[in-house]
Amino acid sequence: MPTVVVSAQQEMVQDKMQAIILCAGMGTRISKSIDYKPKCMLRIGESTIIEHQIRIFKRYLNKPPMIVVGYKQDMIIESLKSEDVEFVENPEYATTNILTSLWYAFREKEIQDTVMCLPGDLIFDDKIIMDLLETEGEITIAVQEKQCDDEAVKVQVDNNSVVSIGKDLDAKKTLFEFLGLFKIDKKFVPVVRNEIDKIIASGKKNSYMFNVIQCIIDKGVKVGYVDIGESPWEEVDYPEDYTRAKEKFKRFKWRN
Repeated sequence: MPTVVVSAQQEMVQDKMQAIILCAGMGTRISKSIDYKPKCMLRIGESTIIEHQIRIFKRYLNKPPMIVVGYKQDMIIESLKSEDVEFVENPEYATTNILTSLWYAFREKEIQDTVMCLPGDLIFDDKIIMDLLETEGEITIAVQEKQCDDEAVKVQVDNNSVVSIGKDLDAKKTLFEFLGLFKIDKKFVPVVRNEIDKIIASGKKNSYMFNVIQCIIDKGVKVGYVDIGESPWEEVDYPEDYTRAKEKFKRFKWRN
């Protein structure tokens, strides 16, 4: 397998970054076809999605990942009992969405580090993490240039920054799809936390990550992006996504 050289900049940020993995959801669009397991427990090759994610973050970060659980949390916690991770519960998992899970993570711990945040159903090449680590800016999102379908979270960019993000954007006018993976600089974490607090306080607990990102853009904050190029990834929402993920990563050479 290829050797990955970690740059001096990556070494510098390792001690100052908190990964937050959001695994509380019920996965209703796929649950029946996967025997009602949490999506993060689906196997891609010899490991589950969450095991792949933890392994990747162990390579780059020295802090234990924080995992937000809810649906069938005992199954997830038991499967990871030998891992150095922290768990946070979203007790409202059945009636809320992924943004509420991040809200519970911020409530549980006063995070003073740069944050790397992602959903627990995302399988990806760890080169994407390397790309994000090398960026600067208040918020940076991972995107891929592609023809988006209706379900995709679409991204419009201009002058090296994101100008619009959401599912309802015109696919013909967007170049990129949002992976669900993004980085928040430590100095900007309180701003993001405050915006999430406002959304939750307004009763919009079913909001998505892209909703808070758009709120921040609307306030004039520059949101950057990293185009991951041909790096493979798949977010598992539907049965066909899982089939595609298993095929896509069947021969993938994971880095040690």
